Amino acid sequence: MAEHPVAKIVGGKGQHYEMCVLDFNLDIESGVCAVALNSKGKADRDKACDYCYAAYLYKKDPDAYKVKEIKESEFKKIADQYPAHILRIGKNFECGSKISREALYQVLEYCAKYKMRPVVTSKLLEFDKKVADLVIQAEGIVHISLGRDEDETGAVSQGATNEWRLQQAVKYRKYKCPTQVRIVADITMPMTKFHKKAVKVMGGSSGVLLTPLHYTSKEHFESMRTDTWEQVKAAGLFTYAKGDLRPNQFHTDWDQTKERCGVVNGREYCNNCVGRISFNKKTYKADLVKLGWNAE
Repeated sequence: MAEHPVAKIVGGKGQHYEMCVLDFNLDIESGVCAVALNSKGKADRDKACDYCYAAYLYKKDPDAYKVKEIKESEFKKIADQYPAHILRIGKNFECGSKISREALYQVLEYCAKYKMRPVVTSKLLEFDKKVADLVIQAEGIVHISLGRDEDETGAVSQGATNEWRLQQAVKYRKYKCPTQVRIVADITMPMTKFHKKAVKVMGGSSGVLLTPLHYTSKEHFESMRTDTWEQVKAAGLFTYAKGDLRPNQFHTDWDQTKERCGVVNGREYCNNCVGRISFNKKTYKADLVKLGWNAE
C-alpha cells in the first residue's frame, strides 16, 4: 500500500444538481484540515472553523494529517470518459497550505494537461506566482474564502486573517489570474465594513461569491447574535433542517451581491462561481458553451 492515500476525483454537486457547474471534487489532504493545524504542525481540532460542515470527517481522528498522493491516472480516466469538466479543489479540506503546495502544483498541471478547469478554494493560500500561472494555463479560478476572524482561529493563528486573505485575492486579481472572494456570512444581518470593503476592492459583485452561513451550533449562533435560537425559528427568520439553522431571507445590504451559492428559504442559489456567467435556467448551458466551459 502507498504510504499516503491517493487523491481520488469524485463526483461533484453538478452531477446531481442541474444548475451547478462543479462536476468533480478533489481533496488533496486527509485526516484533519490544515486550517486546524497549530504552529507546530500538529492537529488541533478545536481550531477548525466554527461553521465547518465537514469537521465530522476528522473529529474522530484529530491527530492525523496527510497530504494525499496525486496520480495522473485519476485525471486521465476522467478525460477518457468525458469532455472537459470543472474540478473543485478543496471541498472538505484546505488545499492552499504550504505543506500541500507541491501536491497543488501537480493537480493544476494535470488539470491543464487534461483540460479540467480548476476552482481552487482556500483560506491559507498566499499569492504564489506558480499557482497563478497554472490556474491561468488551466483556465480556472482562485476562490479566497472570507469569514470572521473570531470563527476561524486556526487560520488566524497561522497568519491567515481575513484582511490578509483579501490582500492575497487582490494580488491574484492584479496578476490577471481569475479570482473571487467567497464571503461566508449571516445574510439576515447587515454587511459589515469589511464585507463592503471586500466588494469594493474586488471590483463589485462579479468579484464576490456570497455563501449564506448555516448555524451548526447554538454556541456559534450566540456568539453572532443577540436574539435566541428558538426566537429566530419561531419568527421564521431561519428554518431548522438537518441540525442546522438555515436563513430564510436576505438583509437588503446584500442586494448588491448577485453571485450566490447556497440555500435560502428553500431556494438553491447557484451563480457565477467560475466567473463571468449569468445563470438563467433556460440559457446557462448556452452561456457555458460560449465561454468554452463544459455544458454536458
